[in-house]
Amino acid sequence: MIRDDIISLIQQAAHKAQAAGDLPMFGLPDFVVERPKNPEHGDYSTNVAMQSARLAKMAPVKIAEALINHFPPAQFIGKVELAHPGFVNFTLSDAWLAQQVAAIAAAPDSFGNSDTGQGRKAQVEFVSANPTGPLTIGHAWGAVLGDTIASLLTATGWDVTREYYFNNGGRQMRLLGESLRVRYLELLGQSNPIPQDGYQGDYLRWVAAA
Repeated sequence: MIRDDIISLIQQAAHKAQAAGDLPMFGLPDFVVERPKNPEHGDYSTNVAMQSARLAKMAPVKIAEALINHFPPAQFIGKVELAHPGFVNFTLSDAWLAQQVAAIAAAPDSFGNSDTGQGRKAQVEFVSANPTGPLTIGHAWGAVLGDTIASLLTATGWDVTREYYFNNGGRQMRLLGESLRVRYLELLGQSNPIPQDGYQGDYLRWVAAA
């Protein structure tokens, strides 16, 4: 993972800085590399310099500068920058990212799959449109989103059941049928009232005409 690679490079930078005398000898504390909330702060960031300040008895900014000055070259890193009060921000290389796109496109369909779900069951219900009304763009959006979520879960080792709940029985369906009959008879020149609590929508005229 990129995070693990960056952590390893930071550790190497610390050892090089200590060997050069730019940092005192101390063991780096446990630290993390995270995705910053603000994209202007790069693709990844760490506060290891601030965590190390007490151990090194140095200002976080000075520690960060030493780490940056001794940071080993890496093909996937485009920029390493200091941000006060002592963050070290990393921006991925555009050229490296472009290479990854080509590599992913050439990879088999199983690229990126994992067993994170470990066969656990998940049920994803999506669309489940009310059959008494017309479909909307929202239903189409829900179909894409729901199927994508189900596919992502499947690719990460979940046993997924996709469900489209279709309620095609009961009073509302009976009223729909009676309302549709009225619209159909209109096409034959017969005028009848829509039943009480029936469906008034013009879409039934389209269905009747079909």
